[in-house]
Amino acid sequence: MKILILSDHDILLENQTSSVAIRQLYIAKKLSTSHKVTLATTFGKKKTLIKNGVKHTSGLKTLNLVNKYDVVIIELSSSTLSIAYKYVKSPYKKPTIVDSYYAIIFEKLITLSKNDNFVFSQKLNVIRSILEKGDHYICATPRQKDYVLGLTSLLSKINPKTFKKELISVLPNTFVATFNPKNKVLRKDYFSKDDKIILFLGSIYPWFNPIPLILAMPRILKKVKNAKLLILGGKHPSGFFEKGYNQTVELSKKLNLYDKNIKFLNWVTKEESFAYTSEADLSILISKSTLEDEFAYRTRILTPLLLGIPTMTNGKDYISCLIQKYQAGVVITQTKPEVISKEIIRIFLDKRLHLKISNNTKMLIKHIKNDIDIKPLMNFLREPKINKINLKDSNLSQLLSSVKTKINLLR
Repeated sequence: MKILILSDHDILLENQTSSVAIRQLYIAKKLSTSHKVTLATTFGKKKTLIKNGVKHTSGLKTLNLVNKYDVVIIELSSSTLSIAYKYVKSPYKKPTIVDSYYAIIFEKLITLSKNDNFVFSQKLNVIRSILEKGDHYICATPRQKDYVLGLTSLLSKINPKTFKKELISVLPNTFVATFNPKNKVLRKDYFSKDDKIILFLGSIYPWFNPIPLILAMPRILKKVKNAKLLILGGKHPSGFFEKGYNQTVELSKKLNLYDKNIKFLNWVTKEESFAYTSEADLSILISKSTLEDEFAYRTRILTPLLLGIPTMTNGKDYISCLIQKYQAGVVITQTKPEVISKEIIRIFLDKRLHLKISNNTKMLIKHIKNDIDIKPLMNFLREPKINKINLKDSNLSQLLSSVKTKINLLR
């Protein structure tokens, strides 16, 4: 079986590796043990090479290569410029797998204002088009499976012909966070060996709130004088969401902590990111309380845990719930600076507690791996078929409009 994974991300050089790219690389490697897999991206210049048994192609300009493959895997996107949407609108008819490892509709709602109804409608149309193209679906958590079940049911993908089949597989991605020891220079180039490093990993997006963490730093420094906060890759290379990043920088300057006890480093390569993370004493992520948070699968939380780094969150997402269950960190219910500082101080001053939490990360990772359920995916790949069904009457907006009309008639 020849499988093509279409991407818009840096999957070849991995200098601007996003969480989506990490997931696509993971899926490619996972499937390459039993199938011939090509990972093709629009990102970068034209180049082809073999890595970990997977053919990587960058600088993709056309979809001509689709004909060479038996199955195509695309990510769920809301952009008309995405390779996924272009494939959906192309004349190619191949059994298609749609991967969605986050609740994309909730994420887009966070970034839009109350007056962006037209933009939101456009994004919904793209999402719907991609979902309609799917013949099988992959998600990252059991909760996401319920979410995708709802979406695909409304689109009639679950119907009399497919009702006895498992159309959705659960594949939470984990990965080996390996790195060259030469990249382990964080305490050499930016910090001292005795510093207590708090890590905020990844870009500052609208659904995250680092401000309470910044405000907590003066309190932390009263008890832990060698505490340092590293915001790694806070500014996205594309320039997305600069407002939140700039606010964080300005606040750290106002507190007279910028480049002293709070350091900002730009995006680094995947290996460098792993190396820097491994040197942290504690990782922390403060999320805004939204539906996006509940359905998320956060690589920025997973990476430190894979490296045995205790993690603090306020999240209700899948991994945060596991942190709470296995005591692999701390899940706070309030985001007041005094609450954050108290918990960080407690972990830093109690070496036995810090070691215990670090050891508990192993149980958490084991749980994630046990949640993998790709039997439906393997069954689909044994005999991939296009789900032939008339979707004209399953338009999501039409369905919702019909339901609304019926409700009004009953009043």
